[in-house]
Amino acid sequence: LQGLEEGFNSNAYRRAIVVHGADYAEPSFIEKYGFLGRSEGCPAIPTTISKDVIDYIKGKTVLFIMGKDKHYIEKSRYASL
Repeated sequence: LQGLEEGFNSNAYRRAIVVHGADYAEPSFIEKYGFLGRSEGCPAIPTTISKDVIDYIKGKTVLFIMGKDKHYIEKSRYASL
């Protein structure tokens, strides 16, 4: 992924942030443990749908992913759109 906002996610590509499949993103994992597992910053999606989703979005999609970060909400040019 390529981050578009300097100072927030502009190093996503250098960090090798990618969308990927993960067993801990499967509904069965969430049902069993009560939460979605954690990645190291990558957007993780259920492995069972990952190939189809990645093939569909690659090269032509914008993802807006935001957590509860007060600093980002206050300073981002995208968070208030």
